[in-house]
Amino acid sequence: LRTVEKELNQTGSVLQKVLGAVAAQFNSYESAIYLEDPAKAPRTYELKAHIWDFDYTQKKAYRAGEKGMTIWSIDHECPIRFVDLGHFEEERKARDYEGMEWPTGDDLLRNTAKLYGEPLPPIGFVCAPIVDRNRVVGSIRCCMTKTGPHLFDESHIAILGLVADQIGHWWGNQLALSEEKADTERFKNFIHGITALHDVTIKILKERNPSMG
Repeated sequence: LRTVEKELNQTGSVLQKVLGAVAAQFNSYESAIYLEDPAKAPRTYELKAHIWDFDYTQKKAYRAGEKGMTIWSIDHECPIRFVDLGHFEEERKARDYEGMEWPTGDDLLRNTAKLYGEPLPPIGFVCAPIVDRNRVVGSIRCCMTKTGPHLFDESHIAILGLVADQIGHWWGNQLALSEEKADTERFKNFIHGITALHDVTIKILKERNPSMG
């Protein structure tokens, strides 16, 4: 159990360092990485690394089909970019993000007003799906820049996509390694069970037939 906990902590540390580098490069207030562990919870994407420098309740997990930009990017296997979330509906239509909805109760814009003051600058947002072996396993996103011009452009999407590809490959290897270790542990338990059964059987036979060596 301690080994598993150590590996989980190391995984979180690696992702946090990667995200920190991206957030610093993008100069963003909020950044997050969500990943799926299909053996644990298929089609559920848990928060694995996060950075936010303001008062905002971070969503701990997304499930396929929910409302939101991050899960839409995962469900549609599509990178997304908003110049200004303050004009969400207009940009959504212009960029043809069909079916994307702002989640009810999300207080992002209200909290950015506290952060920036009035008038609000553009609230930029970029998100890229994380893919491993042609399968989407999560996403990485950045939101709101700390200084002007407060915009994410196509170069940010390109960079985020490259980072997402590397995370996907790494995460796939991590899951494969975990499964391999789990298989090894199951095999050890199986052998232990067989050995114990053998010992019990021999004991019973000896009790019934004392002449057995």
